[in-house]
Amino acid sequence: MTSGIEGNQTRTSCRLYSGGRPGSGRRITGRNQVIDKEEEIIRDSGITGVRAAYDNPRGGNLVSVKDPIVRTARECVRELTGEDLIPSYQWASSDTRYFREAGIPAIQFGPSNTVGIHNYNETVNTEDIIIACKVYAAIILELVG
Repeated sequence: MTSGIEGNQTRTSCRLYSGGRPGSGRRITGRNQVIDKEEEIIRDSGITGVRAAYDNPRGGNLVSVKDPIVRTARECVRELTGEDLIPSYQWASSDTRYFREAGIPAIQFGPSNTVGIHNYNETVNTEDIIIACKVYAAIILELVG
C-alpha cells in the first residue's frame, strides 16, 4: 500500500496493489471480468471512493485435457506404469506459464514426495525419478517422432 510522500503526511488517498492468479483450472478471459469481480468485492465491503484497475495480462495456468501433450503424457504413463495419470490443475507457480505465453502447450509433471515437500532435507524416491525420466523420453519420442 502506498500513500503520500512522507510518513507524517495526512493521507487523502492511498493505492493498494493486490496480486494473484485465478484458482485451479479457472481462466480469466479478460480485463472486464477482473474489474467486475473487484468492483463487486469493493461494493460488498461498503467502502466508498475506491476504484478497481487491472494491469495484469496473464490468465490462469491451463492446458486443455484434449491437448496432445496431455493425452500423450497420459498414454505414456499408462504404458510404462499401468497407472492412469489423472490430469489436475496446478495451484502453485511454475515456469510453464512462460511456454504457454509463447504459444507452446506445457504441463508440469514429475516425481514428488509430499513428506517434507519444499522443506529442509526434501527427498524424492530414486525409483520415481527413473520412472519420470522414462515418461519424459517416451513423451518426447511420441510427440516428435
